[in-house]
Amino acid sequence: MRTVATYGADTERIARLGRDAGAAAAAVLVTAKANGSRWGEEGHYAIAERCVLVTYRVLIDQLKADAPVLLATIQALREELAVVAERGHAQGQRTLDGLTERADALVAVGTLDEVVSYLQARIEDWDAPVWAQQQRPASA
Repeated sequence: MRTVATYGADTERIARLGRDAGAAAAAVLVTAKANGSRWGEEGHYAIAERCVLVTYRVLIDQLKADAPVLLATIQALREELAVVAERGHAQGQRTLDGLTERADALVAVGTLDEVVSYLQARIEDWDAPVWAQQQRPASA
């Protein structure tokens, strides 16, 4: 009872484990064994493990009986959200990769001819008066 109360899987975790009593019990026992130094040293722990499994079988059967449609709907939505999240993650990674390539290209060292060509093209922009007619062009 203490193990289930302390380390027990809630409805959310049970749903993530596919409403599988064996998986739920195993997850609880892994956590309990990691936090309890005496697990496995005495014979009654084998009985405790069996009790945890039986507890989750009964609990999951009860959950299925209480809300069979709701649990199936939650599981279907969870699976669909996982697919959407994976697609979003993949798209984000592709976007990041593309931006990284573009950023690398933008900051790459230009040749002397490219720099001269760029500066010559900008002279017209710099020489255009913005506020008032200037005596000397900005490029001067």
